[in-house]
Parts: sequence; structure tokens; C-alpha cells
Amino acid sequence: HEARLFLGERDAAHPPERVLQSIWLHQRLRREDLQTLDGQPLRVLHPGFWNREAGPDFHQAVLQIAERCGGWPGPAAALPSQSVTAADLVVENLGGPQRLVWAITEHFADGQAQGSVALTQFEAQGVRVLAIGVLRAHPIRARLSLKKLAGGALLVAEGESCTVPQDPSTCSRTVRLVPLVGDRFAPVDLWDTAGQCMGGSLLLLKRQGTIGRGSGRKEFQFESALTYNAEGLAVHEQLTVEERARDGTAGTFLRRAQGERRIQLQAGVLLATAPSILDRWIDGQKKGE
Repeated sequence: HEARLFLGERDAAHPPERVLQSIWLHQRLRREDLQTLDGQPLRVLHPGFWNREAGPDFHQAVLQIAERCGGWPGPAAALPSQSVTAADLVVENLGGPQRLVWAITEHFADGQAQGSVALTQFEAQGVRVLAIGVLRAHPIRARLSLKKLAGGALLVAEGESCTVPQDPSTCSRTVRLVPLVGDRFAPVDLWDTAGQCMGGSLLLLKRQGTIGRGSGRKEFQFESALTYNAEGLAVHEQLTVEERARDGTAGTFLRRAQGERRIQLQAGVLLATAPSILDRWIDGQKKGE
């Protein structure tokens, strides 16, 4: 009866189109339980823009079907909604009239934040939006840039995740890569030319932590550096692992691994030559290697 009062004279099983549009616009959905008709997980990265004219109800929505190919650590849960403040707006001057603008609307348990990102141009008549999309990255001391590569333009969002935001020694720095495809920033993962997952597009620049328990506990420190050229970018990585001797004797020993992988942008796809050293090591630990 209450549903009929809210919907008026129409059948409660068929709500008015305007109600459905409002539900989609404000994402009043069980977002963690969405799936396609064949059972694949579905995520709404951006609901798109409400079209009040004839045609589709929304334009340029960004959806992700099936699980991301991932990497370590896995996806984090969203935190409860909070009021938007000036700190949730990141503006980067690209020189001349162009700016990159990131408007943060969601925060996650792993320290990342998400919101609309736009390439804008300031003109005498106002602000013109040249491209728009969604960005999920670490927002502390965030810096945005747009790299011009042979395969197109690439949004680079550098930021930090900190245990104590005021203490840089507690921070891990990361870089999110998002291709610009036409007038859209399109989030993607990393793949190789054979279609195999090479990890997520959030690259760790510095991370330290532990894995395992008791005598199997290992401490690791991971560092990487990025260099860009017209062809793409090179990721120089180093992983240091400290662990106890397996024969039970006192003391610890160190293992070090170094490597380089390359990432190129081709037709909106990020192609990598290999997963990160850290992802490979974590995967091996999970398998008991």
C-alpha cells in the first residue's frame, strides 16, 4: 500500500521512469551485489550523465563487467559517505588554459578515493570540458599529469596512502594509469599481447609490509621508479625480503630481486611485458613456494 502511495496510481511493480532514473543517478542500489544475467559481477564506476531529451536515459556510463584482473592487494570496501570538503577537489595546472580536475566523492578502506576526473580548458566564456571519466587513486599529496605517448594520452595520478598522514615515513606512494580514449578517461587493467592479466593499473612506487606468521613471517620492502618516453614507460623494480633461516638457526637473511618491465598504450589498452615482481612473489607465497 505504501509503495502504491509513493508511485501514485501506477502498478507498484512498474515504477515511473523518473523514479528509476533517480535511483540510477544517485546509485541507490545494492552495488556490491550487481551482476549480469549470466552471473558475472558488475561494477558501476560512473553512472553517466542524465539525458533529459529523447534517446537513452543516461550517456557515457562506465561499467566494469567481471572481476578486475587485479594484483595485490585486492579490492577494498567503500567507507560510509561523508561530506565533501575542499580537500576532495584536486586541480592540476597543465600550462596554458588547461587543467586536470578530480572531484572526489567516495573513499575506500585501503586509502584510495574515487570520483569524476576531467580535462578542462578555461576560456573567457567559462570552462569547457574536453574529456571526462572516473579516477580511483590515493588522494594524499595527489599530483595529476597527462603524458603524451605514441599510442595516445595517459592520465597519471600519483598519490600516497599513509598510516599517519602527517608523517611521510608511514606513507606508501602509488601511481594510477588511466588511458584517454577519445573524450573519455577509461580505467583498465594491464594485459600482455596474449590477453593474460599482468596486474592492476595502480603501480606501487614504495611499499613495505609483512606476510605469513610465526617462523614463516617475512618482511618485504618494494620500490619502483618510472621513466617515460614516446613509446611508453619503463618500470624499474626492486624487492627486498627479510626472513628467518629455515633450518631454525638464529638470525635472518635477505633476498633481493630486481627487474624492469615496460608498459605501452595501444588503442586504449595498457600492454605490459610482465607482472610486477611484488605480485609474482606474493602469488608464489600464497602457493607455498
